Amino acid sequence: MAVSVPVSFTDFLKSEQGQNLSEHCLITAGIALVGLLIILGVTGGLQNIWQIANTTTNAANSGGGGAMAGH
Repeated sequence: MAVSVPVSFTDFLKSEQGQNLSEHCLITAGIALVGLLIILGVTGGLQNIWQIANTTTNAANSGGGGAMAGH
């Protein structure tokens, strides 16, 4: 089992061992950031839908008419 070990400091700087790992980490971080932004954008819309449903339900329960008036 042979392990490639850089002989000198300049060989160490030229070595690309581990470059793929750092690239994959950066790509994963970017995807996670985009996903987080999408989730934050969707939750605002979901909160708005929930608020409308809650208001309509409260209006129907109180008998105030609300969205169900006349039905």
